[in-house]
Amino acid sequence: MCGRYSNSRTNPQAIAARFEIKISDATAERALGRTNIAPTQSVLAEVNGEDGEREAVLARFGLAPAWAKLRGGPSLINTGDDKLASSGAWKPLVKTAAHRALIVADGYFEWQKAEDPKQPKQPFYHRLPGGELFAFAGLWTTATPKDAEEPVTSCSIITTAANRDVRFVHDRMPVILDGPQAEAAWLDPGVDLDGALELVRPLPDGHLEVYAVSPRVNNVRNQDADLTEPLTASA
Repeated sequence: MCGRYSNSRTNPQAIAARFEIKISDATAERALGRTNIAPTQSVLAEVNGEDGEREAVLARFGLAPAWAKLRGGPSLINTGDDKLASSGAWKPLVKTAAHRALIVADGYFEWQKAEDPKQPKQPFYHRLPGGELFAFAGLWTTATPKDAEEPVTSCSIITTAANRDVRFVHDRMPVILDGPQAEAAWLDPGVDLDGALELVRPLPDGHLEVYAVSPRVNNVRNQDADLTEPLTASA
């Protein structure tokens, strides 16, 4: 699964150029420069707008469809790839580009279970070489949950089987789209359900750097840049 990730870049122009979108000052202030993004927080996503142009939106991390509850309901931060083609909840979203999203990130966290169950899990950080920007394959919607008074724009990250780079930490990983061409296909209205499902796969082996980081990331209030630095013996 993927419950914590980072979008630590602070330059909206650089992100806008990479993903060919416009990012408002308000969106940049709420979604960028975030080292420890957690469920229910506002995140940056790229979607197809009503006019057919790709646009940036702020979305709640954790899908909140009309049939769900916003508070106290199931955690829908992730959508498993095994449910996309069969689930009545997910199939209508993934089959149309109007509900597919690129969720902008520069890394994500996962926790490795200790051999001794009494010991705490060890967090690891995963990133592309050099910390390059990338996009998770995501689903999004704007709906009014059962316990909400107004529509909520929200999103979920699709997960799949882990590749060789990350399997020692966890057997699942988020779907990281393999570059701009795959990102464009994910948002392409001409790509149907079958075409979208072909994009839902692990990133090829050898594409991710994975290293242990400080357990300070466990606390969502911690947001400093040191959270993504390799763990040292004195940490």
